[in-house]
This record gives sequence, structure tokens and C-alpha cells, in this order.
Amino acid sequence: MGVEGIVRDAAGNPISGQVTVKWQLDGSVMGYKVVNGNPMEQPGTFKFDIIRGTIYHGPKNSVLQIIASESNPTPLSAPLTWQIKDCNDGPERFVNITFRHR
Repeated sequence: MGVEGIVRDAAGNPISGQVTVKWQLDGSVMGYKVVNGNPMEQPGTFKFDIIRGTIYHGPKNSVLQIIASESNPTPLSAPLTWQIKDCNDGPERFVNITFRHR
């Protein structure tokens, strides 16, 4: 299973600063991605690679949240939560997830 998306500012543009996206699966941190406005990359994008194996067999709660940094986990967004039924029952990649500052 993998997750990817974009972080946008209040105007709907990819962010120009830097934030960190944290991904959790059933309470376990699966990883952190630093998202920035680097024009040499796709600004504001994040991507967590596909995880294979038994780690996501059966129902799991998946949570994405923007935080200040890995060392400073102060939340900068409400958590985005969804339930994954099983790797055999749904998509392996969740895409087009958009965080937008209000």
C-alpha cells in the first residue's frame, strides 16, 4: 500500500515553505516526508512507497497529518483518517490526497 498527495496553501497553490507529513497505520508510524516548495521538484508533493507483506492484512486505520517536523511533532492539521479493509479488498495506492490550509 502506498500514499501520495499534495500540500497546498490557503490560495490553493502548492506550499512554498516546508512542513512534514506523518503517516500512521494502526497507530504505528510508517514514515515521515518533508514537503517543501522546491521548484526543482513537484512543489508540495509527498509520496510514501508501497508497503508489502502482512503489515496491512485485515482492517487497519490509516492516518495522515501535517506536523512541524519529525523532531517537533506539533500538529499543523487535523488528522486525515480512513479505514483500509484489507490489501485484497481495496486499492494498494491512495493518490490525490490534498491538504489545504483554510
